[in-house]
Amino acid sequence: MASALAYSLVDQYCVARDALNEVDSDLGSISALLADVADKIVDDPDSLSPESLQQWPSHEAIRAMVRARKHYHDAMQAAWTHMTDKDRRTVGRMPPFGARDPTRPLI
Repeated sequence: MASALAYSLVDQYCVARDALNEVDSDLGSISALLADVADKIVDDPDSLSPESLQQWPSHEAIRAMVRARKHYHDAMQAAWTHMTDKDRRTVGRMPPFGARDPTRPLI
């Protein structure tokens, strides 16, 4: 495995960005699953079966995804911090991390 130093800052940023997008997608799927199950608990708890619950990711798997997300986010920001303006124009703007989800009401 090559050292991170062997890659340019642009490459480091792009690899971290792509990995972060993948982890975010996986976490989004888990979030949707939990929302669906929450709806079933309220609307039709009898429709939940023990077999369907076995397909859930483990607590450790979710923790690993959250840790991976933080790692890739930090790697992406670290690369961005050290990039030249030219490099930044190459990769485009940083995504708006922490942006509020307009589909969710503030409670």
